[in-house]
Amino acid sequence: MPAPRPDNVDIIYDLKFGDDKIDLAVAACRGNNTICMFRINKKTGLLETMEGGNQPTVDGFVVYGSCEYRSPKSGKQYVFVNSKTSEYLQYEVYEKQKQLQTKLVRRFMAGTGGQVEGCVADKDNGWVFIGEEDKGIWRYEAEPTSQKLGVLIDSVDVANGGHLYPDVEGISLFYGKKKTEGYLIVSVQGLSAYNVYERNPPHKYLLSFSLVSGNGLDQVTETDGLAVISTGLGKRFPQGLLVVHDDQKTYLNGTVADQTTFKYVDFRDIAKNPVIALKTNPGWDPREGDD
Repeated sequence: MPAPRPDNVDIIYDLKFGDDKIDLAVAACRGNNTICMFRINKKTGLLETMEGGNQPTVDGFVVYGSCEYRSPKSGKQYVFVNSKTSEYLQYEVYEKQKQLQTKLVRRFMAGTGGQVEGCVADKDNGWVFIGEEDKGIWRYEAEPTSQKLGVLIDSVDVANGGHLYPDVEGISLFYGKKKTEGYLIVSVQGLSAYNVYERNPPHKYLLSFSLVSGNGLDQVTETDGLAVISTGLGKRFPQGLLVVHDDQKTYLNGTVADQTTFKYVDFRDIAKNPVIALKTNPGWDPREGDD
């Protein structure tokens, strides 16, 4: 597939495309500083190229991470793309003459100017959460006309009440039954751990956990990206699924794999933690959103 070095893959559901609605896989492609988009075949699950599926960013912009957002106000579809300099570009994604098109609608600096990568949008509340790797987690308004000021949710300043440690990496949102319910899950790479926060402001810190060795699998370490979904996925993951990147796979005999891997975590194991019981929402449909 013509997608050089894709970073932070996200899914766009039901994009209006002529008389049809299509699903797209979207990512910032670091090999050529573009936005890469592929149609997801709803029958086979395979990716398909499309006209306009590789969109340029502004001249001189070096892409890094990305995430998608659909406005609850206008219904318009957007993609956020960032650079290591902490700058964000917000593009509208739409169809014109049977081709995918993008239009730059907003450009802003996030955080304090440190390196950013992971982000996730709350499509019901109109927010985008941004991870600044050596600082913390920020919340910004996601509408293209929004003010540029962000809110620092949590920081690496443990001495003053922070619960993070560099690097702050992947961020994902577990959708609850209402737009005030659910959880923000963040990869704390430097500790090989994960923090859980309330979705609802002020986004209270709830707990941290690690993924230890067991069931024939090694411990998960130095996670970069992660993704969580609250939808029940059959008998294996009936209350949702968390997928995390594992930087090093170590076999039982002590040898190390050449490539990094991904680990699948049953969300029931996270929800029944001994610190605080988490609510699940297996009926969530990403095409419909919350009440």
